Amino acid sequence: MKNILALLLLSFNFCNLTYASPRHAAITFVNGDSVYDFGRIAKGDKVWYEFEIRNTGDTPLTITNIKSETGILKFEWPKKAVKPNKKALVYVTCSPIEQTEIGSFNTIVFITSNATPQPYGFMHISGAVTPKEETPAVKARKPENQVELRQTPEEINPNR
Repeated sequence: MKNILALLLLSFNFCNLTYASPRHAAITFVNGDSVYDFGRIAKGDKVWYEFEIRNTGDTPLTITNIKSETGILKFEWPKKAVKPNKKALVYVTCSPIEQTEIGSFNTIVFITSNATPQPYGFMHISGAVTPKEETPAVKARKPENQVELRQTPEEINPNR
């Protein structure tokens, strides 16, 4: 009888380990805002925006790359892992240089992280590049509900 009970208990534990839900990292936007329009940006100007994200998974989130289809966007993200249920900032800088074509752009931003096995469409960013003399400089815009920085820009990019 003891052997049967021990066998049943061992089988139950094995099944529990086998069917346990996998642990993973997951990204959500704090304000639900994964779309941003820079508006009109003159050649030579530099504007930026910050997205606040949260790791809603149950393991640390490690971002290894963020890129877009356009060369005028640059990204800064936390190089350290974001712990579960913690927030971090992703900075997007748009700086059209003299060789940048005039006109609108719409691009999907792809993120590579341990949240998914392949890079996936993370954000959508748009804007319009104009000649320098037509547009006054656009100042950096911040989210309406500014929150306390969880990681400073220096922590995200120490070479800044």
